[in-house]
Amino acid sequence: MASSLNLGTFLLGELQTLSTEARRKHPEVKEAAERVIVVLRGIKGASTSAAISAELRKSDEVIRPFVLACKANSGSTAGSSTGTRMASIAVQCLQQLVSAQAVSSRSVGETLRTLRAASAMGTEIQVKVLQMVLPLITLYAQSVVGAELVEALHVCLDLQRSRDAVVSNTAAAILRQAVEEVFERVAQDDKAQLQTEEQKAQDNGTVEQQQHEKDAHFILQDLCMLASDSDPVFLQGAAGVDKRLVLELIESVLTNHSSVVARHQTMAQVLRERLAPFIVGFFADTASFTLAVRCTRVVLLFVKHLHVAMSPECEVFLGILARLISSDPLLPAFYRVLAIEVTRQLVEDHALVSQLFGQYDGNPDSDDCHVICDLFAAVSRVLSERAELRAVDANSGSPLAAALPESTAQDSSSMLVSATCGMRVPMYKLLDKPEAPVVPPTYLFSQALATVAALADGLSSNVLPSVSISVGSEKVLKDTLVYDKGDKVSDAVLAAQIWPDLLPSYEFIVGVRLDDHMFMQALRSAGKLVCVWGALGLKGPRDTLLALLSDCARPEAASLTARNILCLHESLNCAKFLATVLRASWCPVLSTLQVVDDYLLHQTGASSSASALQMPAPLSGSAADLLAHDLQALLELVRGTGPDAYLWVIRALVMLGSGASGTPVPKEISDVCMEQAPSAVNDRPAFALTQLRALTVTGDGAGDALLMDSEAWRIITQHFLATATFAETPAPIRSQACSSLSDIILAGMDLIARSDSLDKEGEGFRLLVASGDAQRRVISPLAQLMTGDISGYDEPEKSKFRRLIEVRRVALDTLHKLLQAAGHSVKQAWNVVFDIVQSVFDVQDDDAAESAKQPGLLMRGVFPCVQLVCSDHLADLSPECLRRCIEVLRQFGSQRDDLNIALTAIGQTWALCDFFQVSGNIDEAAIDTVELASTKLCSNSSSSSSSSDDVSMVSDDAVQQAVHKWCAEELSEGAVRTRQVLWILLLQALAALGRDRRHEVRLGAIQTLFRALDAHGQSSFDEWLWDAVIWAVIQPLSSHALQERARIFSGSGPMPEDIDSNAQAVASRSGVCVEDPLRLLRKQWDETAATALLGAVKTWAENSQGQRSIWRIGRASQAWAGLWALVARFVVGTGSDALERAKVRTRESVAAAVGCAAVLAESACESECQRLRIAWESWILMTTQISDVPVSAPTDLNQDPEGGSAVVRQENLCALLELGTKIAGFLGQAKALSHSDSLRLLELGRRLLLFVDVPAASSGSSDAVALTKLQKQVLDSVTLAEQAEPALALRELALLAAAPYAIERHASRSEPGSVEEQSALQAVVGRALDAFSSQLARADHLQVAVGPSPGRGMSLTLPTLRALGVAAIDRLGAALCCEAGDAPLLQLLLDGGWQDAVAAMGLHMVWPLTSVDSAGGSARGSEWFVRAVPPGMLRLRDDLGLCAEERAAAVSGALAESWAAVGTALAQSLGMGIGIETAGDEGDAVLLSGSGGVQQIRMLDAVVEASLAYVAPRDLSEKVSPLDECPAETSEYWIQLVRVLERGAQTTSEPVVLEQCDADGPLATSDAWKRRLSLACFRWLFHMSASASANADAEAADCSIPAWVARAAAPALVRQCRAALQSFVADKRLLGRRGPMPAVRVELLRSVLRDIAQMHCREGALLPLLADKRDSDDKNKTENSGFRTHAMAGKSALIFSLYDCLVDLISVSHETAVVGSVQECLRRVSVEIFG
Repeated sequence: MASSLNLGTFLLGELQTLSTEARRKHPEVKEAAERVIVVLRGIKGASTSAAISAELRKSDEVIRPFVLACKANSGSTAGSSTGTRMASIAVQCLQQLVSAQAVSSRSVGETLRTLRAASAMGTEIQVKVLQMVLPLITLYAQSVVGAELVEALHVCLDLQRSRDAVVSNTAAAILRQAVEEVFERVAQDDKAQLQTEEQKAQDNGTVEQQQHEKDAHFILQDLCMLASDSDPVFLQGAAGVDKRLVLELIESVLTNHSSVVARHQTMAQVLRERLAPFIVGFFADTASFTLAVRCTRVVLLFVKHLHVAMSPECEVFLGILARLISSDPLLPAFYRVLAIEVTRQLVEDHALVSQLFGQYDGNPDSDDCHVICDLFAAVSRVLSERAELRAVDANSGSPLAAALPESTAQDSSSMLVSATCGMRVPMYKLLDKPEAPVVPPTYLFSQALATVAALADGLSSNVLPSVSISVGSEKVLKDTLVYDKGDKVSDAVLAAQIWPDLLPSYEFIVGVRLDDHMFMQALRSAGKLVCVWGALGLKGPRDTLLALLSDCARPEAASLTARNILCLHESLNCAKFLATVLRASWCPVLSTLQVVDDYLLHQTGASSSASALQMPAPLSGSAADLLAHDLQALLELVRGTGPDAYLWVIRALVMLGSGASGTPVPKEISDVCMEQAPSAVNDRPAFALTQLRALTVTGDGAGDALLMDSEAWRIITQHFLATATFAETPAPIRSQACSSLSDIILAGMDLIARSDSLDKEGEGFRLLVASGDAQRRVISPLAQLMTGDISGYDEPEKSKFRRLIEVRRVALDTLHKLLQAAGHSVKQAWNVVFDIVQSVFDVQDDDAAESAKQPGLLMRGVFPCVQLVCSDHLADLSPECLRRCIEVLRQFGSQRDDLNIALTAIGQTWALCDFFQVSGNIDEAAIDTVELASTKLCSNSSSSSSSSDDVSMVSDDAVQQAVHKWCAEELSEGAVRTRQVLWILLLQALAALGRDRRHEVRLGAIQTLFRALDAHGQSSFDEWLWDAVIWAVIQPLSSHALQERARIFSGSGPMPEDIDSNAQAVASRSGVCVEDPLRLLRKQWDETAATALLGAVKTWAENSQGQRSIWRIGRASQAWAGLWALVARFVVGTGSDALERAKVRTRESVAAAVGCAAVLAESACESECQRLRIAWESWILMTTQISDVPVSAPTDLNQDPEGGSAVVRQENLCALLELGTKIAGFLGQAKALSHSDSLRLLELGRRLLLFVDVPAASSGSSDAVALTKLQKQVLDSVTLAEQAEPALALRELALLAAAPYAIERHASRSEPGSVEEQSALQAVVGRALDAFSSQLARADHLQVAVGPSPGRGMSLTLPTLRALGVAAIDRLGAALCCEAGDAPLLQLLLDGGWQDAVAAMGLHMVWPLTSVDSAGGSARGSEWFVRAVPPGMLRLRDDLGLCAEERAAAVSGALAESWAAVGTALAQSLGMGIGIETAGDEGDAVLLSGSGGVQQIRMLDAVVEASLAYVAPRDLSEKVSPLDECPAETSEYWIQLVRVLERGAQTTSEPVVLEQCDADGPLATSDAWKRRLSLACFRWLFHMSASASANADAEAADCSIPAWVARAAAPALVRQCRAALQSFVADKRLLGRRGPMPAVRVELLRSVLRDIAQMHCREGALLPLLADKRDSDDKNKTENSGFRTHAMAGKSALIFSLYDCLVDLISVSHETAVVGSVQECLRRVSVEIFG
């Protein structure tokens, strides 16, 4: 409760409850509770329980109400509920106060007395009282001492006697903890006293005994007195307490605070005087089991913890244990069991046993003491006292045979099983058992065996480490231990004294049928005792017990059991430890090993399952695994024991091996005398060979320096060599010998690699390594295996040895493993390695038969060695060895036995390249010392011509002479010349392999060659190397590849050696369909030539920059031209005409050649103009010869005759054109791109654009929808040309924009005949037709030749070029509308390009094209027309004024053509014919709705504005008078423009505008746009005829528009206004006066009338109409001529000329709006004419 409430809150609540309960019968309790409540409420500032507790500790009144409440309950009548409740509250509150340390130290005693008084209450209160005792003792340690401590302990003692088990057990536990707390106080005081004892001793010389020590002394004294049935002194009234509890309390004190007891003499004296006599007397007579268990435990604690402080008493106790174990018949049986269990516990602590032995038996001052030996003698007698357990069979030679669990000699019920001969809980731990349990009869035997095993463990762990050394992972006896009785070596003396008692016990144990656990326990203890006795030099017991183990290890004829293996395992462990002193005893060990190995691994029949025998726990795995592990560990240990034992073991194993294989015994070991047991079976691996290999090679495959530096190496290797090459050696043993020798050699090489890390013992071996003898010693056995030459035998015996291919293969495999593991250590023997490698190419007569059976076997075996050398050990090779390595790789690459090896050999050259690179970069200072001028091949072998076009190649003879010179040149370490020669020899070897007849070999060699150049050329090659590489490697290789390809493709065809004749025969016999050999051969040489040429150009391109540029070689320009010539020859061949060139051209060659040219072009970026010109001319040659196809050439000229597919494809054309564009760009950057170059680029682009022999790209979309890649490339080439020749490029764009219309005209076979077709718009189409004439003629020929069905891979459908036209018009418009205004319009005008551009834009306006990039053709065409043409015409007007007089006429004529084209485009875009003579001509506008109508009106506005601006004065500020006449270049155009405007305004009076209208409905969309166009035309007619607008300055307007413009436009305006008014009057008369006219018609008329009313006509603009009127009306000529002239010359001349129409309109129309507009016109004319 208090855990969740504040202490103060809890106490207030309980005190109020207590006050309420006591208010009637116990007023003193009520008063005391109220006082405490006041105290609690007076505490201020304390919010936590800790703070409240601190305040409460200051007052003694806090516990007063609770004490009174408890007393009131004890004085009340029994069963009073009020008293019980008050007592419960009081005890609960006291518990909380004690836990919170809120009780004053002065009130602790009263609290304890209250608790003792309350202990007589109910069970619940008793439990709470017990819960307060321990906190009072621990939290108030300074207060609960003396009497208060006695009071606290009395509370526990009183409640321990309770009949309630819970209360009693709780009280006992609290009492035990209280006693421990008292002794813990003493321990703490001692600790503190040690820190202050020195200071106190200086003060008064003594240390005062503290109160805690007194309490502990009195409590221990009373406990001992209670145990001996005496009355206590300190705990008065505790008499009669349970003696079991007293002994448990004593045990607890000794267990936890024995050091405190031993440190304080008073306490030790109490034990000596009170407890020890009691224990001695206790075991002198019979007692209950419960007291015996507790006394035995006290004895155990006495001996463990107090044997030093109480030595005599412990000696007596040990003697009692020995007596009890010796089976005293007067004592109960459980005394003996308890004694042996306690003895086992003591022996398991071997440090204690050693200390006890040194204290008693081993103490030189006590010669007659032998208590420890007596104790172990008693235990040994227990082991052998029951003769019925022994199960020895008289007929069995082995004592273990009858003792095995599997034996049938005895009943299985006699076998000891640890689970049945033991007890679940040891007897000395049965504290809660009132009586002794039933003990199994064999329990004492199992406990005695465990005790002896513990003793053996302790002896071995203490004795052996001091006399053993580590050899690997094993411990080996260093030397025997010298001892005597007086030494302090207690364990050694103990082992020497007890062996006479223990040895008979083990002889007995061997014959006992034990279970696995007990057997392993006995076996391991025996092995440890053997090691201990051997270490002590006790040969008798050692040999006896070891012989016993060996006898148990030998299998009988019946079976081999797991226990045999376990005995062998233990005997081997003993032999390993005693290896230094075993000596002659090795013979039986080796003999036993051989017997067990034969039986375990090679027996057949019923015992064959022995190899799978599983070992019991804790061992794991099978018997075979265990034996193998033991053997390996034994031999590893023997290897480190020393040369004498090592050689003895080796000779013994050699003798065993010779007996197994029949190999003659060498002379040096034939005199060794030993007991041999040769195996009668020789068809399996020999045990001796296996162990020799294991003895020589460590577990991790490493060698032994002692072996390598001794006679043992020669003995072992010669034995394996003899066994492997002996003719009569069984195959399994031969294979075993070969593999073992391989392992030994590898181990020796590993040792050589680790020689620097060897200790001082390996100093001699390090000298062997330094001199190179060690390497030769290791590799010489491999040479002997290859040659079959075995030393150490006489000549007659040598004839029995043979040279076998399988043995040689093992030698090669071993060499590979050697190089793989430790090749870096083969420093002085690399020449031997290469001799072994190259020996496979030398086949002797006796090897021919075996090699024929397995061709290439040795080659496949040795080649991995070459791979290892190239990958890992190049740094270890000398220059001569490196040169030899290059030659070896060339040999492997050129051999024909194994293609994979040849290809891999080529790949290994890459490792050499990397090594040459890593070995060091070029030293520029060293390069300068090389005489390059005298070593350049080109200087010595090429012609003396200096022309850059003369491509001089180096002859093969000159190359071969240079290679021979390099091979014979003496090389030195680290020289620049050495690395140069090695590089060129390596590349030359690859080039030689690149000429191989096998396609895979030459292709791999060529690829590797150029990859090496690519990776290392720029960083590693100097000028000399590049000179040699270009002229001696690359040029000859590329030329050879092209020559061979030309030969294969030529009419003579391939030679017989080019085609594998056997492959076709084998394929036909097997039924496999193979490709035509000739066709396959052509493909292969195509690939070869492409690879070689591409590698050459990439090499040039990637190494043409920097200080080591390839341009520094001799005659670099000739080499550059030669590469371009090779590329051109690859794509076009050497034929004189197109047919011959097409025969040697394939799809692959074209793609490869174009790719090569592209790579070369990249390197031409920063080249000289002359070199760029070479690239440009080569490109022109390639492009021309590819695209130059005669019109009458065969239809399949561009088709593969075998596959039927196209040779040249669209992607080739794209790449070719891109290449030309790139080279032209480089020329442009160098300012070397001429006009003819640009013209040639554009011409070839057009040729490729319509190369009809090439099928269209299968892109899924038509070129009418989107641009093809080729078309985009053509546009890019035009863009490039624009930078150098803008006018030429713009004209080309105009032709491309008109190309779709030219294709369409050609497809329709139409000729221009009508006026429209002969207009300026169609003139550009004709020029486009001329540009593509040859391609279109070729297309016509193909169409006629092929017919309606397309041929193979041929598409006769011409491209539409629609998307190209749209893109061209966009680029053309963008170029003409550039913001900078730098388009060369004048030059473009003079060249005819401006006219073509205007016509092209006009074509796209009139006949629109669409594509993915263009939303609408006419909209785009109109947009560009509006943005480009009007401003361009104005710029040309300015240029005309600046032209010289001799050019002005030409410019004027060109402008006239341009204006004609503009007018034509305007007319046709508005749907009007070109030859418009009168306003009655008809035509239809193309787009009159949506954005199309907007573009038409916008175009109309832009053209008219530009036209007016063109004829307007150039500077209005100078008040220049308007021109009186139309400029000559625009005369025809203005006539056409006025006609167009008149035709457009004519729509207003056409009935079609009204016939489709409802009276109240809106116009249709197209009609609405017609009306808007008509109003726009009206507006421009009004504008050109007017003097000034209403809001404009009249004077400025009169000066901006020439008068001749008004005279041209005003008559047309009158005609169209009259037509509109008359049409309305006529329609109105048809409908009647009251008939309503359509609102749209009325609104249109009002718009016209409003413009008429506001129109201020230009003076004299309508006078021509007056002249016409006079001619028609002669009668009124005189009277009205003056009036009319005045009226027609004024500003209201338009209204006057329409007067009659206006009068008619008033007479027929009653619409207010119309009448009002007419009245306004009439009023205006009246005012202006009549005033």
